[in-house]
Amino acid sequence: MNMNLNEIDIVFYDGDCGLCSRFIQLILKFEKNPNYYFCPLDSDLSRKILGHRTLDSVVLKESEELYYESSAALRIFRKMKFPLSLLFGFIIIPPILRDTIYKIIAVNRRRFFKDNTQCLLLDESIKHRFL
Repeated sequence: MNMNLNEIDIVFYDGDCGLCSRFIQLILKFEKNPNYYFCPLDSDLSRKILGHRTLDSVVLKESEELYYESSAALRIFRKMKFPLSLLFGFIIIPPILRDTIYKIIAVNRRRFFKDNTQCLLLDESIKHRFL
């Protein structure tokens, strides 16, 4: 990998989670520009950048800033096509409330979405964006 990791935006996600996998597919389909790179939370690169914390949340690295939970998800929506970009407006809700809702969804995600038991079938044009 010949890129400066400080200069790219990376979405860290649970690679075994069906909801997370669908979220990555949504990003790929509706992002305005192909700016995001993707990395599973259980990877060596994730541990290098995020440390050895146990994370059960989407994490967004923009430049050198890290965003967690609802802040990460909403900042991702900000760079998506209309109307999904409107979801960024929820950023005005206090983080404690947003993150509480996020955690309720996260805790129940396996109940409503099957675990991801197979790899995403990636088009050759986007494989390089998965770290």
